[in-house]
Amino acid sequence: MDYFIIEKTDEIGDVLSQYVLDNVAYVKGAKTTLGGSPSLAVTRDANGTITLINIAKGNLGQRNIQGVDLLASQRFDTPFGRALIEGTGTYYGNYEYSDLPRYPLYNRLNLLNQPRWRSQVRLGLQSAHRTPT
Repeated sequence: MDYFIIEKTDEIGDVLSQYVLDNVAYVKGAKTTLGGSPSLAVTRDANGTITLINIAKGNLGQRNIQGVDLLASQRFDTPFGRALIEGTGTYYGNYEYSDLPRYPLYNRLNLLNQPRWRSQVRLGLQSAHRTPT
């Protein structure tokens, strides 16, 4: 069993397109940028319909993760050979994440891509070596 605490800050990754949309001016028939950066921009046609969103790498927020890794295994002999049963799992007690710097942390546990429990079971059989008679 291993207990872990992970605190990550100043990550670099893709800036979310929704963040760009929420933070640029709405101007019909123009390309508007975030902070003057052409790599973070929204282009709209004369009707105001979005025709292009430019996103780039940028500074992201932070992650605070706490949990426990577990491992249990058992080997035993059978008439067919040596068998293995192994179970591994991770329990997340805390998984907070903010998308961008200075944004509030929100809990990601039990969402589709971040369940509280992750586990795996492995079964194996190593056949016994038999010599012909």
